[in-house]
Amino acid sequence: MTMAKLPTSTHVLHFESPGRPVWKELPLPDLRDDEVLLRVRGVTTCPHWDLHMMDGVPMFPGSPLEYPLPPGLPGHEAMGEVVAIGKGVRGFEPGTSVAV
Repeated sequence: MTMAKLPTSTHVLHFESPGRPVWKELPLPDLRDDEVLLRVRGVTTCPHWDLHMMDGVPMFPGSPLEYPLPPGLPGHEAMGEVVAIGKGVRGFEPGTSVAV
């Protein structure tokens, strides 16, 4: 199977502060041996977690939100297809449809 050329950057929704989400373009991270890279085809919100991030209110007592949040938060409700796999990944290959 021929693997398509991967992009060099990705777009993420980044919370710089409560109530201030912005789209950012970041370099595509290096793929680790135990990871897969997805081309996201669709996302939805997680009403509970996303509203906490938007409002700046910790979801778990004693676990404060520190802004700016790390890239990738939010981002746990997505579907798409695998475009690359790490050396240690089994059971997936490029083109596999997935939901996370």
